Amino acid sequence: MGRRVAERARALGFDTTLVARRPPPLPPEIHYRPFSALADLPATDVLVSCLGRSAPQMAAADLPHIRRLAIDLGTPRNLTDDYAVPLVTLAALLASQRDGGADSTTRRTMAARLEELLTSRLAMGVPDSPLGSLREEVERIRQRELTRSLRLHPDLPPEKLDTITRTLVNQIFHRPSRRLRQSGDLDLATALADLFREAGQEAADGH
Repeated sequence: MGRRVAERARALGFDTTLVARRPPPLPPEIHYRPFSALADLPATDVLVSCLGRSAPQMAAADLPHIRRLAIDLGTPRNLTDDYAVPLVTLAALLASQRDGGADSTTRRTMAARLEELLTSRLAMGVPDSPLGSLREEVERIRQRELTRSLRLHPDLPPEKLDTITRTLVNQIFHRPSRRLRQSGDLDLATALADLFREAGQEAADGH
């Protein structure tokens, strides 16, 4: 997300610096600085934050001086409220879109996709669900092969390879998982999940 924000800012004409713990692939016109150097950077007109959920909230003293605008795209929020410039949050942006009535078709599409993802994720978290067992076994295989690939190809970016393999697996299993949920055939779902279990694992799991 940070890379996309930086690329969009550069396309709009900003002199852009991306600060991250690890350097993502960037075009040469976008500068990179390590996260440890954040507070020492020169003043900036606009600062956009989109850190992960485990990141602590940052106050104005933790950041370079902001001249005009701060934008917080973190969930949960990355920035506190002690800034001398306007602070735009992700919640405010979403509320503006909702209240303005724009992009309703896009929102409906995104809502439908979110429902699919939530249903899939909830199924993965239910121990007694055949679909949950199926996705758990597939994820175990993916993680094993991801570790193997990174060991054989240490030059590959771990985050990119993780994203590629996760997206591929989700695309492959989305339609079968949806049809199994719609059919309500637990015997078929259980049999399919058992096909992915390694030899001897059924006994260990009580099957």
